[in-house]
Amino acid sequence: MKDMKLIMESWRRYSAPSSGIPMMIFENDKVEFFYLEEKISLLKESNRDSEIEVLFEKWLDQSEIILEIGVPEFIKKFVSDETSGKEMDTEFITMIKDLIENPYLTLSIQLWGFLQKIKNVSIPILVKVANMVSKINAKRESFKEKNPLLYKVLAMIVKVAVIFLIVYVVKMLMSSGLCEGRVMEEALLLELCRMPDGSIKGADSEGFQQIIGKIAETEPEFAQKLGQMLKSEQVFDYNKFGPTIKKTITDAYNDIDWLKSKINRFGQYPDFAAETAKDMSKLDKFGEVGREILDNVSKTVESMGDTAATTVTQTQGGNVPMQAKNLLMGMLKSDSSEKIAQLANSLKDLNIISPEDLERAIRAGNMNDGRTIIDIMKTVPAP
Repeated sequence: MKDMKLIMESWRRYSAPSSGIPMMIFENDKVEFFYLEEKISLLKESNRDSEIEVLFEKWLDQSEIILEIGVPEFIKKFVSDETSGKEMDTEFITMIKDLIENPYLTLSIQLWGFLQKIKNVSIPILVKVANMVSKINAKRESFKEKNPLLYKVLAMIVKVAVIFLIVYVVKMLMSSGLCEGRVMEEALLLELCRMPDGSIKGADSEGFQQIIGKIAETEPEFAQKLGQMLKSEQVFDYNKFGPTIKKTITDAYNDIDWLKSKINRFGQYPDFAAETAKDMSKLDKFGEVGREILDNVSKTVESMGDTAATTVTQTQGGNVPMQAKNLLMGMLKSDSSEKIAQLANSLKDLNIISPEDLERAIRAGNMNDGRTIIDIMKTVPAP
């Protein structure tokens, strides 16, 4: 019962609807306390959206410290020293106590708060999210026997966070444009872009591979498909991912409902009878946050489907320049002169490059001459 009360207390972090989740950022023995929703709203209102990702990264680095060595002593003083914490909101005092008593659950719920609000993230940030999710996932195994309910709660939090990672990785891969046509300095700044040989620059980086490795810990099927796609010279095939992602999201929705019903059963016990109504309202709030995260990634998935459908239409004739560039990339990657000849015939039918450039492309394809292919791509008009 004590463990159940601890879990229910954690839901109370969602009971301040006007301000949001109580949080803190500490640096150089100084600490800033804030409510997440309020902080993000202020940053957006003052057109400082870029600082939201900075805030998220600071919180991730800080959370890594807490999970490794615990809450710093100067933070604990806000709880142990009445003078230090007398002017603070009780929500912040309670949050610190929660971090000391159950850091994994408390930080997991705070992570959900960020995932609910974050719209755009970079690969370095995703790496840190993936590492944190991996730590939570590893720790939850220790609760499997001694606290099955906490084990299931952490499993739910991990599942939603991994879905977030999967969707953002797929989105990045789908939006990775061609590296060609850019000055070298600009191409180097891109996190991901597709090279003339079909490979994706940046996808073999340590950070990106680390994300896929962490995804594999709970969703090996997705990781395998991502690995296969990265080895292919073909344009990303959304149909390989779309249905599976949607099914995983649906399963997560069902898991949230199941978890709520599971915890609701504890209201039948006398120790919880008096608090059942208010605790269930807090748990509902927690469930709403999880659902909102899933709603957000569902919208992203739908938009990726629209983008994929548009790309297919363009490749089939609606966007001739894009189709020409894809064919030229295919000629460079082809392993036989017969295939190159077939692609050349398709390129000829588009009537977008000169006969001379077409002959150059055929020779370049047979000689695996990427520089010439890039030069020809530059002659293709912009879409």
